[in-house]
Amino acid sequence: MYIPLNSIIAPNPTNSNINSNINISSVNVSLSEVFEGLNKLNLDNTYGPDQLPPIILFKCRYALAYHLILIDEQHGFRPQKSTSTNLLIYYIEILNVIENKGQVDAIYTDLSKAFDSVDHGILINKLNMYGISGPLLSWLSSYLIGRTQQVIVSGKVSSSFNTFSGVPQGGHLSPLLFLLFINDVKLLFKFCKFSLFADDLKMYIKMNSVNDCVKLQTDLVRFSNWCSTNKLKINIDKCAIISFTRRKNPLIHKYSLDNHPITLVSSIKDLGIILSNDLSFNKHISYIYSKAMRMLGFVRRQCCDFNNIICLKTFYCSLVRSGLEYGSIIWNPYQSGLIERLDRVQCNFLRHLVFKFELNVSADSLGRELGLHSLTSRRTFNDVSFIFKLLNNKLSSPEILEKVNWKVAAFNARSTTTFHVPFQSQSYSFNEPLSPYVKNCNSVAFDFNFENEFKLRCLCLGFR
Repeated sequence: MYIPLNSIIAPNPTNSNINSNINISSVNVSLSEVFEGLNKLNLDNTYGPDQLPPIILFKCRYALAYHLILIDEQHGFRPQKSTSTNLLIYYIEILNVIENKGQVDAIYTDLSKAFDSVDHGILINKLNMYGISGPLLSWLSSYLIGRTQQVIVSGKVSSSFNTFSGVPQGGHLSPLLFLLFINDVKLLFKFCKFSLFADDLKMYIKMNSVNDCVKLQTDLVRFSNWCSTNKLKINIDKCAIISFTRRKNPLIHKYSLDNHPITLVSSIKDLGIILSNDLSFNKHISYIYSKAMRMLGFVRRQCCDFNNIICLKTFYCSLVRSGLEYGSIIWNPYQSGLIERLDRVQCNFLRHLVFKFELNVSADSLGRELGLHSLTSRRTFNDVSFIFKLLNNKLSSPEILEKVNWKVAAFNARSTTTFHVPFQSQSYSFNEPLSPYVKNCNSVAFDFNFENEFKLRCLCLGFR
């Protein structure tokens, strides 16, 4: 079915600056390409609530995978990017300012039901401006328009109603369409920097004077106007401002949005990691430690009748240890007290196993037998693994890559190191992530160009 585009494309004055040399007006898939996709299709994969089988994406993957320009600040739903790359770039930039006795003000925004609020007409208009037109645009339009929804409460089903906004939940195309919908947000920020993970946006600026506060407020207003034009709603109550600094007398400015003041906080949870205004991770480590201990107690209570030690290990790894390792490349502590506190969680679990199964071994011996390496060694592995992925193009983060410096020896020596370790002048600079990365890589000392050797050396170190 071909839908007339004039009836669905909505005017959008904010998109007048979008330029594209791409012209995707039709999709021509050859027979050989179709068969190639079918031959590689995993028939075990199921389709989502949109009832769109994976075979459709495979048939159209060459056109759909055509390179669209997506802004580098977007880290959500993109290959070689993640929450870790988002946070690491952001954190390193802030730390560099703090080391020079500066200040960074950051505003965290929250969009109410962003995926459900995408206006179909505005989205189709933007796709057209990006160069997608003709039958392909009509096909994407039919994917969005004409959908109905129903609500089930206590077994009672409501009558169906039409949906005029939102990308389908669980749809394979939905994340890409949403990214394209907000892709032009980069045009708004004239003074400050920003970072995105899907719809989570934070804007920040280095504070040198009160004039910089005005600049940040100006960009915030521009973002608010953009949201209004694109029919997105900002949840002001969930927005927050945080000033990263170690100054005794920081610049304080009252930011507002639509005459509503934005709350000033001393710490904030950013993609699951608690960031404090002094750049310490004590609060985050306390949070994940308490959460892990509560989850460990839950596992012990609910699995009291389990008599399979491997099953209990699986529960521990999936429910407890995973929370202690998420984003560890950002917050990996160097203080012995914090390290011992985290290790205490696994020690408690191993002692519980020794007592439950009446084993005549120590907790450390049982851990080695079960392959439960210390949390410290696992965080070290995560650091080394990150550098390996970065150097082998498995992560797309040139901002971080340019900060990894190779060490070139001035003269021949018996022992050499691979990377240059920067000098740390301040105690809080030990929180800088890249230094422990390269230190750990130097201690491992393997060739980062060969994946097989990387895996082999990891096995020799006892990592799994």
